[in-house]
Amino acid sequence: MTAGPEEPGATERLLAQVAAELAELRRNLRQGRAAVQAVDTDRLRDSHARLHEISATSESATLRLLDGLDRTLAHIDALERGDAGPDAFDHLRGEVNSLYECLQFQDIIAQQLAGVTALLADLEARVADVSGLIAAGAPGAPAPDSYNPDATIHDVASRQAQVDLAFASARQVPPG
Repeated sequence: MTAGPEEPGATERLLAQVAAELAELRRNLRQGRAAVQAVDTDRLRDSHARLHEISATSESATLRLLDGLDRTLAHIDALERGDAGPDAFDHLRGEVNSLYECLQFQDIIAQQLAGVTALLADLEARVADVSGLIAAGAPGAPAPDSYNPDATIHDVASRQAQVDLAFASARQVPPG
């Protein structure tokens, strides 16, 4: 049975229900805020630094590879012309080995990306938790008796007088 405005205490019960729902929503919002604040901002800054380092490392390795390839081709050209010194093959072998070393940057980058990915997954989980808390505190459709679909901003004084009267009479009722 839905309480109508003509029933004694209906307004008080409705106001109490609204207050309880608002308190629950406020509690859920506080929990959500705490969950978001729990994300370590230092970890976020560190991830930004990691991504910057990845970019710089990739650029450096690429430039070192290109320079090494240029030097390797120069050694090959010298060998073809026959004007390479006696240690030309050792120099060529050294250049090829340095090219292999340049390719090891990929392992470092993979490790850095794994760290950033783990942080983003943690952040995503925390945001999902917050969304769940907010959704739990604010169900989709309000209960039919928790609001007045015919509410209007007209005749405010008359409605306020009814609320004031309801509160005044609630204060005068002995607890029981």
